[in-house]
Amino acid sequence: MSEPDFIERLFVFEATTPGSPEAREAQHHVLMNLHRRIAVREADERLIRMVNTTLRTVLIPVLGLALLELVRRLVS
Repeated sequence: MSEPDFIERLFVFEATTPGSPEAREAQHHVLMNLHRRIAVREADERLIRMVNTTLRTVLIPVLGLALLELVRRLVS
């Protein structure tokens, strides 16, 4: 079961669970914090993928060209 499905099931459980208003409010806060943590982790993973892509497509080729230029100047 994926995390979004799990969260959705928790919200359904919360909505159908009997209890005092205070207990339901506390349960809701726990679920919202869990949902927020998952969203932050997913954003972190997207940022890491973006940085890796940038390194592969921009930085490494630029460093390679700079190294080639340095070798060319040393040889000549």
